[in-house]
Amino acid sequence: MIDKSQIRRSAPLMIAAISAMLALSACSASIGSQKTVSKEDVETQGIQQLAANAGIPVANAPKLSCPDDLKAEVGATITCSLGTAPAKVYDVTVTVTSVDSKTDKAKFDLKVAKTPRQ
Repeated sequence: MIDKSQIRRSAPLMIAAISAMLALSACSASIGSQKTVSKEDVETQGIQQLAANAGIPVANAPKLSCPDDLKAEVGATITCSLGTAPAKVYDVTVTVTSVDSKTDKAKFDLKVAKTPRQ
């Protein structure tokens, strides 16, 4: 059985590993009827890619939380949070890089801030 206190103690290390190992990460998700990518899809696709880049299982990755859906327009951005308080929390900038209207898919990049929020 996993000791939850071990996970909480190791979360800052995982966040640091993700931040240190990740310059930029790319994802793709379906566009909804409102011409947005749902915040749930951004969070799910984002944490899967961040964890893969850091070489850790998704189950051990810190939480990625986004405030809203992402507009499916090239250049649209949102700022999400990686981690949970009281551990260090990093901003993650999510930017749409392309939209394919034929497949209703949007591609987006995630960039983790080099330093945690103050």
